[in-house]
Amino acid sequence: MRLTGRKTQWEGRFLRTVLLEYEDRNGSIREWEVVERIGVDGVVIIAAITTGGTILLIRQYRPALDSYIIELPAGLIEPGEAPSYACKRELIEETGYSSDTILPLSAGVISTGVLAENWHAMLALDARTATADELKAFPPDDTEDIEVIEIELEVALDEVSRMEKEGDRVDIRIYGIVELARKKVRQREV
Repeated sequence: MRLTGRKTQWEGRFLRTVLLEYEDRNGSIREWEVVERIGVDGVVIIAAITTGGTILLIRQYRPALDSYIIELPAGLIEPGEAPSYACKRELIEETGYSSDTILPLSAGVISTGVLAENWHAMLALDARTATADELKAFPPDDTEDIEVIEIELEVALDEVSRMEKEGDRVDIRIYGIVELARKKVRQREV
């Protein structure tokens, strides 16, 4: 199997749809539609653990789902930017917290049938309220309306389930990334 061609079908300000042509295992030529982000090197998703042992989640309205979603802070990696730098920047922009100890948890892909992007799950330890200088350097995005939720790490998944039962929708990535973060925190405590 191999790609044999690609054609941009539509391009907007942030996204493009691409029609891929590929040869399948039987030699037949097939087509597949994908979505690509424009001008980014991937995405970071952040498990931020505060100095008090809580994890930072966010609740924000997502027009694509017409619903509030409970999520981990996340954002785009700008071209040439290291995932750890993007993590620090996005953490400040989305939560008003900062961390000087940022570690990789995992990297990979999601929604492989339609998205062509790499994701980096990051752990931000000892998160604390960002300084005035940090907030000035990385102000919140005025198009995002984000509520920061601080939950004890050890009961975070139970609390997320409770919020879901009360009507919020949940980004499914929370479950795996919170577990990865718990494991990494426990390893550092030993």
